[in-house]
Amino acid sequence: MRNPILIKGLVFPSRDILKDAVKQYGRINRVVTKLTRNDKLRVKAVCVPSCPWTLWASKLSPKDPMDASWQIKTLINHHKCGKVMKNKNITSKWMARHYLHKFQVDSNYSLTSLQNDIRVDFGTIVYRTKCMRAKIKALELVQGNHKAQYANIYDYLL
Repeated sequence: MRNPILIKGLVFPSRDILKDAVKQYGRINRVVTKLTRNDKLRVKAVCVPSCPWTLWASKLSPKDPMDASWQIKTLINHHKCGKVMKNKNITSKWMARHYLHKFQVDSNYSLTSLQNDIRVDFGTIVYRTKCMRAKIKALELVQGNHKAQYANIYDYLL
């Protein structure tokens, strides 16, 4: 989901996809969305305390254990808050997955380039330490874990 448009009645195949869509909405629109209620039957997302933006979602059919789809039941889609420059929805794990293709092409992809790409793509500022954690996670996804490779050294010998 590059740019999710959240509307009342929208159905998602799973709770995780719903949560990812809410977080991506916050990244794109430069607002901090928080999941305040997140249990097996419902999800509630809010913005900052002074903002009226609220989203309630629940299972489409809670009695059916085979149906994992979720639907937005209530949405107050109006923000009174301002745009943020530092968004908590942009985490190092998300940065590693989102910019993985850049690390696959160039393993020496610099932290400054990563900061600039996030500033251009999302209009937010991230610190170098978060970029360093993202780079470590991305390189681990690309190259694999070094400790796991050393565990296989006897298998290579045989």
